[in-house]
Amino acid sequence: MVRKVLQENAHASPHGWRTHEIYSLALKEKAPDGFQSTVKTHNGQAKPPHLEHPIRSKSFLKEILAHMRGYRDVKIVREVRESSSSSAKHHQHATFVWKLVDKSKLPKPQAPYVRTPSLGVPLGVHEDFSHLNKRRQRARKEKIVREILKLKEKRKLAAAQVSESTTTTEAAPGP
Repeated sequence: MVRKVLQENAHASPHGWRTHEIYSLALKEKAPDGFQSTVKTHNGQAKPPHLEHPIRSKSFLKEILAHMRGYRDVKIVREVRESSSSSAKHHQHATFVWKLVDKSKLPKPQAPYVRTPSLGVPLGVHEDFSHLNKRRQRARKEKIVREILKLKEKRKLAAAQVSESTTTTEAAPGP
């Protein structure tokens, strides 16, 4: 309902709305058919000002606006406005206003980067060798480096064989 009110009145206030302005606009909107309030009050507890309306109080509206802000439907902006007093001096004061967000202008999320597993993962590069003595720790590192170099060499040979087989099949005449 709040989103609808803000979209319908977007032209009326290009500078944004204060919370009480949104609240008054929302109260002018008729509650949907079949709406029943689910608020339960206990004895001695104050009732919301507009129990029969979906936006029953300003504090409830602030909760709704916080959720809308999380969904990036609205944003809160600090603006400097002229005071409406009729004094000779024009005072300016800062106010926080709610503005609609154009989701088409938001940056698109980047596709997740898929990493290929490291060569050293199956060899145990990232494992903890602190339980070994220093001589065996050094030997383990050297062994892992040797195995990685062997794997890289095997991959180069396999890639070269694939490229040779594709060039020979391209050169061979077809039936």
